[in-house]
Amino acid sequence: MIGAKRAPGVAWVRAFAALSLLVVSCHRPSAAAPRDRPLIDLMGKREVDGFGETRRISFGEGDRSHLLDGWSGDEHDHTFDLAFVWATALEASVSFQVLQVEELQFLVKLRSFPSETPQVITVLVNGREVSRFTATAVFLEYRFVVPADGLRRGENRLTFRHSILNRHAEGVEPRLFAAAYHSILIGPQCLPLRGWGTALEPRVHHRNANRSQPAMIVVTGPALVHRRLLVPNESILRYRLSLASGETEVAVSTLRIRDGESTREVAETRLSRSAFGSRSLDVEVDLRPWGGRTVDLELEVYPLPCRSSVATVVVERAGVYGAARTPVSAGASRDILLPSSRRARRVAATSRGARAAVCPRRHAETITGRALPPLPESDGGAAPGFCAGGALTPHGPGGRSRDRAAGTPAHFPA
Repeated sequence: MIGAKRAPGVAWVRAFAALSLLVVSCHRPSAAAPRDRPLIDLMGKREVDGFGETRRISFGEGDRSHLLDGWSGDEHDHTFDLAFVWATALEASVSFQVLQVEELQFLVKLRSFPSETPQVITVLVNGREVSRFTATAVFLEYRFVVPADGLRRGENRLTFRHSILNRHAEGVEPRLFAAAYHSILIGPQCLPLRGWGTALEPRVHHRNANRSQPAMIVVTGPALVHRRLLVPNESILRYRLSLASGETEVAVSTLRIRDGESTREVAETRLSRSAFGSRSLDVEVDLRPWGGRTVDLELEVYPLPCRSSVATVVVERAGVYGAARTPVSAGASRDILLPSSRRARRVAATSRGARAAVCPRRHAETITGRALPPLPESDGGAAPGFCAGGALTPHGPGGRSRDRAAGTPAHFPA
């Protein structure tokens, strides 16, 4: 009788043990996590550098990295509790960074030095006049728009040309004064320049690993992550992308490889959140065409135009690994058109996420050498969503580039 009473207890113990084994098996490392050690780990704080588009320039608060010439020291107006810097030359200039070349609006807050003669300020961007206004002796905001053809990718120069310089009536100091500048806001013309709450500014931020999470590079775009490296022979680049927690907007990332004067866009990834949440995408790029060469890797993150001013993406597990790979199943392919690139990609879905390639050549071959079904033929050019009579090929040095060089295509994750 005693043994009969203990039988249910033994059954519960066995059931609990079986459940524990099931839970452990479900938490085995994902195939997406590289088990081999990287040849080059790109997740260290000293391994990457980056910058974001300039969206705000603040005067008088200690950061003078944007100020070029024509400026005095940092000062503070205690009456209105405003920091500012005097422009003390007829021309005073600042620099700002642009990654997505599009029409931008500017909102500058300033006041002129008190004078009987009006202070007329002419605004120039990269030497081209874009606006002119008359400033008053109280802090006000002045808005102007710069067309896309007046901007360039990278550093730009914004110059304020003043009509007059003034001295203090009492002659207490030798400086000449034009206007006091407090701030400059910059943003896409198609979006409100100011929103509710604290506005996120583009930047690149590194988070160290801890017990609960791996090392991360958090990129609030438009922003660029940069790394120069000597590419090992027979190697591939791997990294994982996901939307930041709480991010609701679509984000796009583009990976470029600069080899001297040549620039290749080798991977483009679109991240969005669905009703089921956000998923991570693992990207692999074949680096063998650049083996033994020193190149610049650039990962750019940006929001969809006119949808949001910023978008935040998390980069994890970035590194350069040996080229050995797990075969891709040809039966797990599907067609996807990435709207942001205007090119069709055939996507091969694997246990590590989704991968894709463009396909101008006719050899049905993926980066792993496994054949994929050919895409439908089109009559005279590629139809939307397909390649013209082509099939997949591995990435090579002649992939999609700015100079549209012919050759094998790039590798595009979904």
